[in-house]
Amino acid sequence: MRFSLMAALGTDSEIDFGALRELLETEDSALSKGIARLSAAGSVLVRKGYVANRPRTWLKATPRGLAAMRLHVAALRAIATGSTTSAASE
Repeated sequence: MRFSLMAALGTDSEIDFGALRELLETEDSALSKGIARLSAAGSVLVRKGYVANRPRTWLKATPRGLAAMRLHVAALRAIATGSTTSAASE
């Protein structure tokens, strides 16, 4: 869930909780848990507000979260290609 969430937030824009839930095809509780973990790690910014008197939550990846995601993707690519080069050295 956390990998999918970060992949969805991989742009420099905010996304609404509901839109993210639909995009990831998941339940509120699973998404909330993933957001809580990523927020605690400093990977995601959570902004709460209202639209027409209805509560809304917006999410955005932090620079730290985007950097960690790039390293993770590089490591996965190295594994997939059988590379012996460490992704951390890139």
